[in-house]
Amino acid sequence: METLPIQTLLIRALWVLGVPPRLMLGFARIGAALAWFLVFAALPAKSTPLLLRTLENQFPVWSDKGGAPPTGIIVVGGGLATYLAAERLGDRPPGPGQRVVAGIALAKRFPNAKLLFAGGGEPNPIAALARAGINPARILIESRSRNTAENATFASQLVRPKSDERWILVTSAYHMPRAMGSFRAAGFAVEAYPVDFLSDLPNGDQTGSARALREFMALLGYRLSGRMSDSNPDP
Repeated sequence: METLPIQTLLIRALWVLGVPPRLMLGFARIGAALAWFLVFAALPAKSTPLLLRTLENQFPVWSDKGGAPPTGIIVVGGGLATYLAAERLGDRPPGPGQRVVAGIALAKRFPNAKLLFAGGGEPNPIAALARAGINPARILIESRSRNTAENATFASQLVRPKSDERWILVTSAYHMPRAMGSFRAAGFAVEAYPVDFLSDLPNGDQTGSARALREFMALLGYRLSGRMSDSNPDP
C-alpha cells in the first residue's frame, strides 16, 4: 500500500527507535491520523468554509454525456427520513433529503434504470417511491450497510455490475469524495451526481463547517485504514 509522506517519516522514526516491523505501519497510521487531527483542530474558524467548498467542488455537477442509458441509480442512505418528513408537510426536503429527490428525478428521466437505496437503518423507501410514481419492481434495497465503505461493498455484491453498465451515484456534495473513493475501492464504477450543496445556502458555510471537518477526518481515516486507495479522489 502506498503510504502518505507523514507516514513514511513516522515509519523511519519508529525504525530508529527499534519498534518491531510488524507494528510500524499500525503505529504510523495512528500517528498520522493524530497529526492531521491536530492540524484541522488548529485551523481558524474562517478557514472552514474553504474546506467545505473544497469538498463540494471536488466533483462537478453531473451531465449526461450520452451513450447507453444508465443501468441504475444509487442513492446513498441518510436522507429518506428527511424526505418523508418534508413530504408529509408538502415541503421541499432540505439537506440530505435532496438525495431522494434527485434519485426520483433520475428514475423518471431514465425509466428503465434500477433505483437502489444503499444504507442500513433507513425507513423502507418503497411506499414513498411508489407515491412518487416509481414502479416498485425497479427498486432495490441494500439494508445491511452501516457506513460509506459498506454502502459500496454491499451495493456491489447486490447488483454485481458489469463492465459495460452505467451506474449513477447520488449523495451530498460534501460526501461525494469519500463515496466515490469507497465505490472505486469496491471495484464499482459509478458516475458522481452530487446534490445538497451546503455552501449555496444562506449561512451554509457556517452550517457545514463542522461537517466539513468531520468529513476530511473521515477521508483520512478511510485512507489510513485501507478502505480507500486515495485520500483525495478526483473525477
